[in-house]
This record gives sequence, C-alpha cells and structure tokens, in this order.
Amino acid sequence: MLFTAVSALCALSIPLFVRYVTKELIADGLTWSLVSIGMVMALVTTVQVLSYYVLDYHGHRMGAMMERDMRQELFEHFMKLPVAHYDREPIGGMMSRITNDLLMVSELAHHGPEDYLRHGIKFGGALAILAWIDWRLTLVIAVFLPIMGGLILYFN
Repeated sequence: MLFTAVSALCALSIPLFVRYVTKELIADGLTWSLVSIGMVMALVTTVQVLSYYVLDYHGHRMGAMMERDMRQELFEHFMKLPVAHYDREPIGGMMSRITNDLLMVSELAHHGPEDYLRHGIKFGGALAILAWIDWRLTLVIAVFLPIMGGLILYFN
C-alpha cells in the first residue's frame, strides 16, 4: 500500500513540475534551472516506475499465495463433504466454478484495495491541486461530481 501511495503521489507531481517549468522558468528566462528540474523529474519518474514494479511483482505474488490458500481450504472442505453430494453435483461444473471464482476473489482481494487507494489519492490530489490553482473552477467541477457519480452508478 505504501508503494501504491508513492506511485500515485509521483503521478500527481509530474504535471506540477511541468507547470513550474512552463510558467516560471521559461517565462523568466531561467533556462539554466531546466537541467536541475529535469533531473528531479527523472528521479520522480524512476521512483514511480520502481513503485509500479514492486506493486506488480509483490501484488501478483501475494494474489497467487492467497489463491493457493483458498484452494487448499476449499479442497479440505470438499474432502469433508459426503460422497452423495458428488452424485448430485457435476464435478466439472464445481471445478470450473471453483477455478473461476477463486481467481476473481484473489484478483479483487489484492487489486481492490490498492486501486481504491491509488485512485483516491489521485482524485483527491487532483482536486487539491486544482483548488490551489483556481478554487472557483474547482467549485464548478465539484457541483457536477455528484451528478456524474449518480449517472455512473445508474448506468454501470
């Protein structure tokens, strides 16, 4: 979760750097500072890429371990069921359901929290940055957010 937050904050900082470069440095003719800002932006991008790597590697590793544990628990549960249960239920259908459902549950369990955190930070950070730049424009946008949320919930 830490690397999720770091990657989201890095993604938010890059447009701020570009704004600073275009509004302050180039406008004031301070092109000598472009090299240092460019190095900082390269460092931020490197941190973001490394965060995504750690998220991807360890997230999928954790998801695979969760899926393994759930498969083991389900196997132990199926071994306790009476034999008559298997006469009523087709084995292929049960195996197909188990395989697909476990994959979906493990994907949700390890991608869900990190996606909510990442998108929450990006959304909240974007609104905060927009409010910092122009609070009136932020209020206009904020008026439409509940309407858009309602439409998304209704049509999704």
